[in-house]
Amino acid sequence: MAPPEQSPISKLVRHVRWRTQQSSRALHQLAVLDLHRDPSRGLHLAGWQRSGSTWLARMTTSAASTRMVYEPSNLRHGLLTGGEPHLHPLPLAGPDDELGVEGVDVIDALAGRISTTWTNPKITDRLPRRRVVKDVRTVGAVPWIAGRLPDTPVVLLLRHPMAVAHSIIELGWNADPSSTNAAAEAQDPEATHRARQVALLDEVGRWASNHGFTLRHSASAAVHVILYEHLVEDPRSELERLGQFLTRFPTHWGDWAPDLSNIEAPSKTSFRRTETTATGWIDSWSSRYETATLEAAQRLLAAEGLDRVYGASNLPLLSGDKVLDAMAP
Repeated sequence: MAPPEQSPISKLVRHVRWRTQQSSRALHQLAVLDLHRDPSRGLHLAGWQRSGSTWLARMTTSAASTRMVYEPSNLRHGLLTGGEPHLHPLPLAGPDDELGVEGVDVIDALAGRISTTWTNPKITDRLPRRRVVKDVRTVGAVPWIAGRLPDTPVVLLLRHPMAVAHSIIELGWNADPSSTNAAAEAQDPEATHRARQVALLDEVGRWASNHGFTLRHSASAAVHVILYEHLVEDPRSELERLGQFLTRFPTHWGDWAPDLSNIEAPSKTSFRRTETTATGWIDSWSSRYETATLEAAQRLLAAEGLDRVYGASNLPLLSGDKVLDAMAP
């Protein structure tokens, strides 16, 4: 039985109520007075999509007087499609390269000049004196940021590329989700299985080219590297490492001290679902792909020198403080 048709007045009342609620939420998210315009009060956190960067950003911004600026690069070019962004990385760039308007956006975010309902999904401080700019598009631009802004701390979060690629495919965020989704699998499981192998290599290749460039670049010597797997296994130790790194920037970050109660709180973009252990969070992919596909993915990593960091195991091959030395030309 069809529901009764609403009167024009009822429709108007519902519309006004919806707009009022929407405006109230917007005012709540925009009620931040960020008056300090020095980019050195910003920390840039770069991490590939599905690397755990929102979780790390929440822990990092749990310190007093610290504001989160969420993925400002995704505001440009209408990148939000289907409710979630399909990753379009910024160009690979070193300090001498030009990023144009994209570079202006990065500096504006670090200087606190960007504040929208998208960049303020979680208000961590309404009168901040520093900010953490978390972005998934800037991995290849990390050398540009570190070289152009030497007084701004830059953190790069790495997660095993096969785990990242698998998560992207599972969520339908890969380039051709129609060939890998549940509907395609129900219609032709074998074709979907083959498409998933191709999609994995496509995602790993993109990850490898961006991370290989950044980790080999001399300007990245000033960057702090965190490995997601070690963050999951021992978050307190990794936050201590981060705190030690931030003592290099004593003016604005020397007193940084996170609220450790935030460690167990997953981010709003967490899709751990039934996993309840660190092992379950880390190893989501190893049994899902053919041996030949994983070997091909490993060759993509080797071509960029990244087989020194990640191999066939689901765990990294070294610690975060050894990554840059291992990748040095």
